[in-house]
Amino acid sequence: MKRLSSNEVQKDQLEARNMNFQLDLQQQKDTASNIVNVLDKLVDAVGGIADKL
Repeated sequence: MKRLSSNEVQKDQLEARNMNFQLDLQQQKDTASNIVNVLDKLVDAVGGIADKL
C-alpha cells in the first residue's frame, strides 16, 4: 500500500474541504431561492386578501 506524503495528505484535505464549501454554497443558494419563492407567494396571498377587504 502506497504511503501518502504530508503534502499529498494536505492537498487531499484541501480538495475535500473545497468540495464541501462548494456544496454548502450551492445549498445556501438553493435555500435562498426557495425562501424568495415562498415570500413571493406570501405577498401574492396577502395582496389578494387586502384586495377583498
